[in-house]
Amino acid sequence: MLSEKELQDIEQAAFLLISVVERLRVHNEEANERRKAFRIVTETEQKEKNRHSKPLKFTKKEIETMPVQYKNLFFSENAVAHIRLRKDNFYEIRCQLGKKRITATSKSLETAKKKFIYNLHQYAGIAAQATEITTVPCVTFSEYALEWLETVKKPVVKENTYADYQNIFKVHLLPAFGHIPLNEIRRQDVQEFLNRIVDDGKHRAAQKIKQILHSIFEYAVVDEVIEKTPTQMIRLPIHESENGVALTLDEEYAFVNKCLSSETLSGKAFLFILYAGLRRSELASARVHGEWIEVQTAKVRKGKKEKLRKIPISPRLRKVLPNIEEDLPNFQNLYLNRLGRTFKEWLPTHHLHELRHTFITRAQECGIPREVVSVWAGHKADNTMTSNVYTHFSEDFQLECIKKFDY
Repeated sequence: MLSEKELQDIEQAAFLLISVVERLRVHNEEANERRKAFRIVTETEQKEKNRHSKPLKFTKKEIETMPVQYKNLFFSENAVAHIRLRKDNFYEIRCQLGKKRITATSKSLETAKKKFIYNLHQYAGIAAQATEITTVPCVTFSEYALEWLETVKKPVVKENTYADYQNIFKVHLLPAFGHIPLNEIRRQDVQEFLNRIVDDGKHRAAQKIKQILHSIFEYAVVDEVIEKTPTQMIRLPIHESENGVALTLDEEYAFVNKCLSSETLSGKAFLFILYAGLRRSELASARVHGEWIEVQTAKVRKGKKEKLRKIPISPRLRKVLPNIEEDLPNFQNLYLNRLGRTFKEWLPTHHLHELRHTFITRAQECGIPREVVSVWAGHKADNTMTSNVYTHFSEDFQLECIKKFDY
């Protein structure tokens, strides 16, 4: 028979054995959980992980352009910038220096680096003066402005409007400022540039270019690429734009004969604008359906619902339509600026939009109510609720009205 002490030793040994078994069981359960949790990361998931922030290595040449007090920090990696590719495909660089976070973003990695280094200089307290800033690798006007055009303007304007912006950049802005670092462009540079455009008699172009430049530089201030915009205090000569005037009847008859005899696509387009009252940008969408012309109204911002406008075919248009109708699909191939220049060559004292003025004027001279003409032209008759919401002229009534358009 076992003594009491021997029984106690056996109980202690059993307790220790049970403890070991329990620990092994728990460890096995944890291992099973880990095995269940393990899975192969898919290629899509790996790409998403790669978007997350990771250290950014600057080249020795890039570090040399940094402020003196930060060169050694970045070279020794005591200061580390992190970079990530956001879901909108913008590179974002961030770095914490003391209590200040330095950031820079761009679709181009090289541009983002330049912005970041420039912001380092700004934080270091370097005054933005030409004599001191020339070594700062600030992004050039073309790099920043073209990115602004792509990311700010393109998503919110129509294709033809965007094409106009591209043309202004190509003809005016890039030749004048393209290669210059953004922080080296001075108010005087912008003023002299705009003065030259005004001296060429292009007052409206100067005003539009000024607005574009101001928007670009305002965005650059927000992005901390520059401290202030050089478009402040820019002055352009006062220019009172002339209102369009309708062609006289004699001018109209002579012009129509010239269009018919030319047998050119431009001449046919001029006739269609004249007797349908279109804007030049509406030519591409114009189609003839029975007694009507259908066209997408041009004055609708991108993102807004497109408006289909219907204009009844007038007796005047009916007479020349056989010369035009088969070429309607080709109007979309016309380069509108060139069309405007051709018109100016044919009628030097008028501009192309005045054909639309002529249509509206003739319609009212023929006794067609102003409210009806406004519907055909795509205008609001007035700002009253009655005109804008509750007035809907029947097609029969409009077809009866258009019969008067014969002179």
